[in-house]
Amino acid sequence: MRSTFIALLLSLLPSTAQASAPLHIRGRIAKVHIEVSAKEATLVIDGRFITQTKTQRPMVTVGRMHYRCDSKDTSACLLAWNDLAKNVGDKCVMWGQHGDPMPKVITPMVTLPEPTPWPTGLGVAVANASRCADLD
Repeated sequence: MRSTFIALLLSLLPSTAQASAPLHIRGRIAKVHIEVSAKEATLVIDGRFITQTKTQRPMVTVGRMHYRCDSKDTSACLLAWNDLAKNVGDKCVMWGQHGDPMPKVITPMVTLPEPTPWPTGLGVAVANASRCADLD
């Protein structure tokens, strides 16, 4: 009875979004730009990224990623995107999971492609340095 009560109390504590494994995008974020409208929210991330799918070896790319979030999911997206913004700089962050649409990484000089849907339900996790050694 007591352990059930404690579990209930812990579930009421505020928490940040946590990503599920296996995460398939890792990055060192240089800049985050968020725009919110009545229709959708968009995110542009500048940085160095390691992208990986189940059938592809990890690839290091430098550039931008472009995401969108429908208005019904805006609060969940903004929570995760603010976690990205808090980790701009030297920290390595991870998000997404295998099976999610992979955003294109483009150079800053190129017009942004159509945004990729943000994987709602997942958050952002800070990775240990060894997970992002290829980005150094």
